[in-house]
Amino acid sequence: MYIVKYILAVLCLVVVGCSTSSETIALIEESERIVADHPDSALRLIESVDKSRIRGRKDMARYRLVYSEALYHNQIDSDCDSLTRPLFDYYYESARHEERARAMYQHGRVMYNCGRNAEAMYALLEAEKSLQFYEDPRLMGLVYLIIGNIYGSECLFHYSLEVYEKSYKLFDEIGLEYHALFALHNVAESLYSLKEYDKAQQLLDEVVRESYAQGYSELLSFALYSLCDIYLYTDRPSELGDILPQFDKCQSPILYPLSFNYYCAIYQAYLGNRSEVLRYMSLADSYPNIEETSVEQLKYYLFNYLGEDSQALYWLSQYMAQQEGLMLEILSLPVLNTQLELLRQDNQIADERAKSLRVKYVGLILLSLLVVVIIVVFS
Repeated sequence: MYIVKYILAVLCLVVVGCSTSSETIALIEESERIVADHPDSALRLIESVDKSRIRGRKDMARYRLVYSEALYHNQIDSDCDSLTRPLFDYYYESARHEERARAMYQHGRVMYNCGRNAEAMYALLEAEKSLQFYEDPRLMGLVYLIIGNIYGSECLFHYSLEVYEKSYKLFDEIGLEYHALFALHNVAESLYSLKEYDKAQQLLDEVVRESYAQGYSELLSFALYSLCDIYLYTDRPSELGDILPQFDKCQSPILYPLSFNYYCAIYQAYLGNRSEVLRYMSLADSYPNIEETSVEQLKYYLFNYLGEDSQALYWLSQYMAQQEGLMLEILSLPVLNTQLELLRQDNQIADERAKSLRVKYVGLILLSLLVVVIIVVFS
């Protein structure tokens, strides 16, 4: 009997020694509680945690989750390998669906920002699964936003339209006005990509009105650029004259100066003001094309309205060659590749889980044998 008590005492000491202190847990919990409303304070709190004092996979996973969310709310990119990938691994088979959904979203978001769409989609679909058990409309809307972006990057605009509409509905129902308008802009972008220009313009006009009324200058800028594209694609250059002055209502400096100056040059070309065209072209070409704008297409419109047919045809051929190359690039990464990659990851995760279970079982068996040996030796 004495030996049994001794063993229990030893086990209790081991358990206590392997647990995270209440002070550390309190810091993590406080950071988690205030992260949405006071992200800077939450980040300082979580950064004050001594990582070496965290014990156990559960507490470490929660620490990483809160840390990743603090970085997210402070608009700081996180390291996927050291922060969100362990989250994915830990929560993959977890039944704690609130934390699981948040962890899967964080990893999916980071993977998307890294350009690893298949891994991002996998994590986001897992987040969606958990959100069937734990209701969080805001998080579900955010999940759908990134899924829509991934579909759009593969030119699957019907699918992106569907999930963007879901995202908009969720944000609208819970009164997140900015998020709802942002999703509505993405709905319009999908419609625009599907060449449903009238519907797209109707939604963009709404985004412009509401963004201006609420002071959402960046979103206002996005919508105005989209409207400029629609006017060009539908051969309505005169309407650029109504849109371009509205950029003065946006944030300063101009968000996409290269595109803006080309729009101005095209409008002046339509009016026949050659000197103004040259001035705006010079301004546009002074900016690096970090916007990844199709300058060839814009120059085609410009010379077309100037009546310089040979130059217009040259830039049209350049634009068509560019689009052909882009289409070949997209076709080299069809949705089938994404599906195959998801299946491969699923199999890989299953194998890793099986190995982990084997290690756990071996550890339990060895621990049981050790307890038996101790009892036999001291009895």
